[in-house]
Amino acid sequence: MIQSSIVKRLLVALWGIPLLLWATYRGGLAFELLIGGISLLGLAEYYKLQEGLGLKPLKYTGFGSGLAVIIAWAMGGGGVVWVMAGAFLFASIITTLQVRSHKDIVATFAGIAYIPFLVGTFLFIRLGHFAGSEYLVDGKWVALCIWGAIWMTDSAAYGGGKAFGKHRIAPDISPKKTLEGFIFGFLGAMLFVVVLYYLGKISLDVALAVGIGAGVFGQIGDLIESKLKRDANVKDAGEKLPGHGGILDRFDSLLVTAPAVALYLVVKYNFLNGSGH
Repeated sequence: MIQSSIVKRLLVALWGIPLLLWATYRGGLAFELLIGGISLLGLAEYYKLQEGLGLKPLKYTGFGSGLAVIIAWAMGGGGVVWVMAGAFLFASIITTLQVRSHKDIVATFAGIAYIPFLVGTFLFIRLGHFAGSEYLVDGKWVALCIWGAIWMTDSAAYGGGKAFGKHRIAPDISPKKTLEGFIFGFLGAMLFVVVLYYLGKISLDVALAVGIGAGVFGQIGDLIESKLKRDANVKDAGEKLPGHGGILDRFDSLLVTAPAVALYLVVKYNFLNGSGH
């Protein structure tokens, strides 16, 4: 049974990793479709988890709003706040007219904020729109670095936790997560980004931001998704990726890593570097 799961994971990785790297390197429509697909499929899984808790999120409102959020990010991010405000207002009106619980509004909007809004920051990073409408850096290598740092974090955390893990950090949420694994994951991420820096693909400060984003915030993102599954009493968020679970199971770290890195880049190019020049 364990060997079968490993084989399934490897088969998904054989086509999944090249696809992610190709779309990220190419950018444009290919990358936008990738992020849009991750967002909407992940949102569907989130709403299913909420339905398991007895809630009734407005799924079509969520999908439409989520798509609008992704489009806003793809256009530079300037209209994202207004799209989010409109989504909340629309969900509130529909829920009130249908005499549904206010908790359904929260579930609907929380899904939009948690998945399309957060993962959409990865589009923002790839575009390089860190200071207004100007392309200041090549976001391609920052985005590729994020993928690598996340994967290195996962591998190092698993290996380090398996070999040395003793102190559990969240036994009620994810019993297998240990402090030792967390530390190994962080070190793995930092090692990866430093190597990429020495290869001349990314500046040192951005490399460190990505390393901290993946090595610390990414692992916290994993725990957040584990809490969602624990509340819904399910093992995996979905079954779309055999051996890996669902979209949320595979991209939970990205949901927190990308916005953390994007926030650093915005601060760097808008405040620390003046106008970005």
